[in-house]
Amino acid sequence: MLYGHDTITVSVQWVLYLTGLHPEDQEKIHQEQDSALEADSKGPLSVADLKELKYLECVLKVRSNSKQGCQ
Repeated sequence: MLYGHDTITVSVQWVLYLTGLHPEDQEKIHQEQDSALEADSKGPLSVADLKELKYLECVLKVRSNSKQGCQ
């Protein structure tokens, strides 16, 4: 049995729901992802590419009530 599975699932669903309430954030995230994909046209994004998605990281931290927030 994997403990914490339900907690993680509900947390991800909540973050996605809250992000869905803010279309302006969705648009900025989409633009950031498009930029990253255009800059890295050789295929799927790497882990290093994902670390460059700062706006997405910020939104995820704020939506999940991270104490770190956006810096």
